[in-house]
Amino acid sequence: MLLLNVGPKADGTLTEEETAVLQGIGEWLSVNGEGIYETIPYKFYKEGEHAASSGMFSEGSVEYDEHDFRFTYKDGCIYAFQMKPSKEVKLTSFYTNKCGICIDNVELLGGNVESFTCNADGLSITCKEEPKTNLPQCFKITLA
Repeated sequence: MLLLNVGPKADGTLTEEETAVLQGIGEWLSVNGEGIYETIPYKFYKEGEHAASSGMFSEGSVEYDEHDFRFTYKDGCIYAFQMKPSKEVKLTSFYTNKCGICIDNVELLGGNVESFTCNADGLSITCKEEPKTNLPQCFKITLA
C-alpha cells in the first residue's frame, strides 16, 4: 500500500512540485510496476546492510549502495530491486544449488542485460549500459 500526502490548493489544483512527484512515480511504475503489482514478498525480503529506520519520513535518510536489494515474487519470477542502480550487479543471495533455485533467465525491466552467470559466488549480472537514474532498477529473475 502506498499513501501519498498530496492536497489540492484552494482552487482544486495541485502544486507543480506535487504534480512532478506524481508524474515521476507514474513513470517509474510504468517501467517497474510488473515487480510491484500482484506480487508477494519473497521468502527473504532483502539483501544488503542498509534499511530505513522506523518512524515517519525516515526512508529519505538512508544511503543505499549497489549491494542493497529488495525482493518480490510472482508467477515463477523473483523481482530484485537494486536500490542504487549500477551496471555491474552482484546478488549473493542467489547462488548455485541454494535451496534448489535454478535460474532460467534474467531481464532488466525497461533495459537490457548483456549477460548473467550464477555460480557458487552468487548471481552476477552485466547491464548493457549505465543506469540513467538513481531510482531503484528491477531485475526479473525467471526460475526454471
